[in-house]
Amino acid sequence: MIRVMIADDEEGIRDALSSVLADDEQISLVGAGRDADQAIAIAAQERPDVALLDVRMPRGGGPRAAREIAQVSPGTALIALSANDDLNDIRAMLRAGAGAYLVKGEGTTEIVDAIHRCIEGSDGRTRWAALLPRAFGTRPFGSRERSRRIEAVVRGEGVDVVYQPIFDLTDGRAVGAEALCRFRADPLRSPDVWFAEAAEVGLGIELEITAVRRAVRSLEWLDPSILLGVNVSPETCCSSELSDLLETLPADRLVLEITENAPVNDYERLANALAPMRARGVRLAIDDTCSGFASLRHVLHLRPDTIKLDLTLTRGVETDTARRLLVEALVGFAPSVGAEVLAEGVENAEQLRTLMDAGVHLGQGYYLGRPGPLPRSGTWPAWGDASAFIEAG
Repeated sequence: MIRVMIADDEEGIRDALSSVLADDEQISLVGAGRDADQAIAIAAQERPDVALLDVRMPRGGGPRAAREIAQVSPGTALIALSANDDLNDIRAMLRAGAGAYLVKGEGTTEIVDAIHRCIEGSDGRTRWAALLPRAFGTRPFGSRERSRRIEAVVRGEGVDVVYQPIFDLTDGRAVGAEALCRFRADPLRSPDVWFAEAAEVGLGIELEITAVRRAVRSLEWLDPSILLGVNVSPETCCSSELSDLLETLPADRLVLEITENAPVNDYERLANALAPMRARGVRLAIDDTCSGFASLRHVLHLRPDTIKLDLTLTRGVETDTARRLLVEALVGFAPSVGAEVLAEGVENAEQLRTLMDAGVHLGQGYYLGRPGPLPRSGTWPAWGDASAFIEAG
């Protein structure tokens, strides 16, 4: 039995690898970690025959993990896994002791084959057989069927866009709209699952660009007073595909919404990529603020135009003093970075009143307007109870 450990910071990759290894009767998975520290600890405890190491995982990456595993478990063979075939990464891993460098690709046969190139030594321990570094594609693990269905939606098959209005709470006017994808393709599931799977098979940027292309078609019919928000990951913000697309569009009518749960490894690179777009008039919003600490880092490093409060903060704000005080603090903080606050997930009148009393001037949610097709008029009527709220205030 070949004893194998996995270390990769992406849960989807760990799960995919675990599933593949479980199908091989000659392989036993002895541990899975998400960073270099965990990889070293697992190796020290389990002394695996083979370690599959992600090159760019946190806390020192694959090179550090490889060097220290070689010390705590000298008999462990090291296989480097990466989403790219960067020459510097290859050299760093080979210098650290990796016996193979494999690029995460559509198939998984090469990884299993690499593990099986271990041979049984005379002392009973599994030893590493020579394996030259070899790339086998640039897409992360996944079946050809998964890749084909993602490629189909990237072509626009089964992809629709709906729009949720954003209102100025001081007078009830519609001032913006967020474009949201809806997928009609099989299997039927939520948009976040589609985008996650696209990233897993190496088509994350392509699917996001498809979604943006679909969304910006509405600019032709949207009233010029309405800003259009589109969701993009930091990786897509840094891509030439996005910058090329935005060159053809009225920049001052667009808002790029970066989600909190999208990791940023290099804020300087991201800020530099955004700078020419913002100079042309593109606005920046940090989505899902307060759903995690990453969003606060996004705000501090990127200085957005809009801070969008996550629904986990707005939900219950009318009865939870701590939530209300946090909203008030963010409203007070926002001008220091040149931002305004927008509350997402407004679901009832009590929430809305509390948010308005806290100083929030922009709102979005089912109580104000549900996602749907673009209105024929190109804008949305003022939300129904606006006058009553304004008069009461």
